[in-house]
Amino acid sequence: LGIDEINPIYYDTINLLYTFPQSLGIAGGTRPGRSYYFCGSQDHDLFYLDPHITQPSILFRSPPQTDDSNK
Repeated sequence: LGIDEINPIYYDTINLLYTFPQSLGIAGGTRPGRSYYFCGSQDHDLFYLDPHITQPSILFRSPPQTDDSNK
């Protein structure tokens, strides 16, 4: 996709990949110990995680239940 940055000719194709339900993202890197997991995109920006760095997870909370009986 490019040595130092992603070539703009690939932007539309990469964004299209994230529309497939089978897509889990893209893993890639330039050298050992320097890789990224691209997990999403918005416009021409890619969101990525570094698989070499662990981060704490957040707790999942169910959305609050609403009481629609008062309407």
